[in-house]
Amino acid sequence: MFDQDAIARDAEALRKQIGDFIGVQLTPELTVQLYEAAMGVEGIELYLVITFYAFESDRCRQSNAYFSACLMLASAIEGLLATLCLFSEQQVEQTTIYKSIKEKEGDKYKEKILNTTFEKYIQLAEQLSWVPSDVIASDLFSAAVQDFPTVSRNLFPKDSEAKLSAKLEEFKVKPGIEMLRLLQHMRNLVHANRWPRLGITIASPEFESDCKFVYVIACQVMYCLFNAFLRKSQNSISKISLLDAHMGPEQRAALSRFALDILNPKQKEFRSE
Repeated sequence: MFDQDAIARDAEALRKQIGDFIGVQLTPELTVQLYEAAMGVEGIELYLVITFYAFESDRCRQSNAYFSACLMLASAIEGLLATLCLFSEQQVEQTTIYKSIKEKEGDKYKEKILNTTFEKYIQLAEQLSWVPSDVIASDLFSAAVQDFPTVSRNLFPKDSEAKLSAKLEEFKVKPGIEMLRLLQHMRNLVHANRWPRLGITIASPEFESDCKFVYVIACQVMYCLFNAFLRKSQNSISKISLLDAHMGPEQRAALSRFALDILNPKQKEFRSE
């Protein structure tokens, strides 16, 4: 389910694009240094944790441990949403959701984002349209609409029929966002006291298949968010690359030296020919 090769190819293409522009032959080690300079230590650590969670979720899937896979997937998506927020400061700051986030005196943007909740991230994703309505493949979406009422009834056994019907209608309109909310609900089941309080039983014969349903659909949302992150990075490079046509040899050399000063390589062979 988790296509490591596709993500590696996209990351390699982005690395080459950056290296070509700044005139530096980027090794994986230098790439990490450059990302740290651009994203900060917290940003790069967050990205590494996201990939760790994503790979762990796939390992759980391969063992048919779908509840555990959902827990890991939810954490990966939460991290992705936080990263998108860090890369979208101007847009996020204009939202009513961001303005509603409580802050401690002296908190800066990064602190507010890193200290908020999964629910707030989902609300921001909805308000900023990070998860389009067609995020789920059409054939999979048709099957999901058929299965959603059963899964919803199993995971929200105390909800009225009217409330369950409203959930289904929301899912039809905003399947990605509603799946994130369902995944968040499942992630919160890591707290044992929620099961009896909500009336959910782990002995249900359908629980494993419910977990599989949530995992498969939520994976589509995760890929969408990964692509959104890559697009933001690529768009930033593309905008900067527009300057290339207006730069002379001396300016390009200065840009390369500047990048090398940031990376501080010990060997000259890192320079592109």
